[in-house]
Amino acid sequence: MASIQLVIFDIDGSEYGIDALTVNGILRAQKYKIQKIPGLPREIEGMINLRGQVNYIFNLRNKFGLEEISNAEETKFINYRI
Repeated sequence: MASIQLVIFDIDGSEYGIDALTVNGILRAQKYKIQKIPGLPREIEGMINLRGQVNYIFNLRNKFGLEEISNAEETKFINYRI
């Protein structure tokens, strides 16, 4: 039987996981300036330039209808491929 390794993260006390093979890295949010883009859905917070590549930032708190909070020092982005 095949096993899957997961990257586990916490949002508002609930744990979620994604396949570790899709994760390219975990980034500190404080190091990047999110460029806002008008007209995008609420859950897409904006984009960042990561090593010359455009990466969109999805805010799962907005997607799940949770209270918005500002990025704390420990806030991270998970860089993954679909």
